[in-house]
Amino acid sequence: MVATVRSYNKVTGVIYVYDSHKVWSKTDKKYKTVRKCIGKVDPTTGKIIPTGPRGRPRREPRELNSEPTTGKTPAISAPGDPTAEDVQALHAMIARLKLENSLLRSEREKIRPLLDGIMHFAEQARELLDQTDSALGDP
Repeated sequence: MVATVRSYNKVTGVIYVYDSHKVWSKTDKKYKTVRKCIGKVDPTTGKIIPTGPRGRPRREPRELNSEPTTGKTPAISAPGDPTAEDVQALHAMIARLKLENSLLRSEREKIRPLLDGIMHFAEQARELLDQTDSALGDP
């Protein structure tokens, strides 16, 4: 006998539907329940959306633009897609940011020896203070 079982997943909030039937286990000498997922329940209509033998159904392919693509503009046009001017502005912004990044890197390389010298001086001062404290008997 095959029964249809609905199971609610608390984490995702989805109701899955299973075909459930019992199979005799010769080794355990008792019936075992075998379940196979057949789909999930659509929350708006209440109908079962079948998953099929290979998982969820595939989406329909998106329509492509009839214009040839140059590589800089998107092949798929939809409301909210960037225009050619937007793409050019983004490329200009990327170029400015790359230039600013290279300038900051060169400044960092100039400052690094100064910072290393300051750190070395601070370590020497700490050692001198520790020696003075130990000579005076202060912990």
